[in-house]
Amino acid sequence: MSWRPHLLLLFALTIIAGAALVDHYASQPAAMAPLLPLAAAAVTAIELEHNGEIRCRYQRHEESWQRTPPVMGGEISEEVALLLQLPSLQPLRQLPLDATTTLALYGLDPPRLTLRFNQTISVGFGDQAPLAFQRYLLTATAIALVKDGLYGQISLLCPPPIP
Repeated sequence: MSWRPHLLLLFALTIIAGAALVDHYASQPAAMAPLLPLAAAAVTAIELEHNGEIRCRYQRHEESWQRTPPVMGGEISEEVALLLQLPSLQPLRQLPLDATTTLALYGLDPPRLTLRFNQTISVGFGDQAPLAFQRYLLTATAIALVKDGLYGQISLLCPPPIP
């Protein structure tokens, strides 16, 4: 029995598999723009709001950050670094906001937690997406789906007071 037919079959299957891989990766959607049109260097103030109440405020003074009332003091460089990751997050998907968007379906009416950058740009944290380690975020123009991970860390920065 000749080995040539087997070799030709293997060669043909390799070509077909390679073409399928090229087609698969070529049809992948392009990376989306970052979550917010805001560079970390442009951020001068951050507010963390929970249930309509501001829990923490951070203010940049030249190159250093300070926590301002209602919570003061403490080492905050790691906290601020964590918060400054949010604007550059890459959404996995985005749903444009319009009059028919029901925010409550995504746990965004009201958001569980809101971060406000420079008193003007807000991001609300909603529910975790079912079946995936992802979370819904509300921006001024869209509901974004991002990999979850920051919410748990951010929610611990300034926890609500224990009644």
